[in-house]
Amino acid sequence: MRTGLRFLRLAVFLLCMGIAVFGCSNAQRPYGVWKNGERTIVITDSDTFQILYGDTAEIKGFRGRADIDKNVLSLSFEEYLYKDGRWYSVAGTDLENHVEQLSFLVSKDTLRTYIQNTEKQYVYERVAETCLQ
Repeated sequence: MRTGLRFLRLAVFLLCMGIAVFGCSNAQRPYGVWKNGERTIVITDSDTFQILYGDTAEIKGFRGRADIDKNVLSLSFEEYLYKDGRWYSVAGTDLENHVEQLSFLVSKDTLRTYIQNTEKQYVYERVAETCLQ
């Protein structure tokens, strides 16, 4: 009887630990809507991103594919938002085939990014947990 009770307790403990570890696997992922004073970044769990700039003259934003490997976010630009409010392909521009590498850290409702080739750092606050696919 005691062996069965110990086994049951161990099974419940392992189940709870599994839920805690694997159920929160997205906790350190940068999925969601993030904002700082200059820009808003949206990263979806369907591997897409969108960056919108607040006060820019001509280019208002970018969108494309996002690949996450550990704490590195690789952004492949596909389109840019022009001041006329329309999205245009980056084909034929300097951003065609360009991949931006960002190191990131998620801590509660804060996203810290470090752009590797420019050495710029940004801090964002979470606006929404989830976002459109």
